[in-house]
Amino acid sequence: MSGEESSSIAEEVTSQSTEDIPSTDKPLDTDPINRTINTQALPLRNYLESSVVPLLIEGLNAVARERPKNPVEYLAVYLLKHNPQKS
Repeated sequence: MSGEESSSIAEEVTSQSTEDIPSTDKPLDTDPINRTINTQALPLRNYLESSVVPLLIEGLNAVARERPKNPVEYLAVYLLKHNPQKS
């Protein structure tokens, strides 16, 4: 197969593929379903750094400041109380 033939086949496949994609007026990230898919598609480290680590660091700082007798329970209560995703 020559370079021209493979190039025309690639263009044909690309044009057919994009025709089937529905257009949308809003970006994908504003759709909650797509945001969930995007979050799940992140590598583990990026997911944890964006969703867990910020609140966890705040909680650990609170534990270090307060030095409670039961630090694990204190941290658990802190995380539940300050959960930005609570319903």
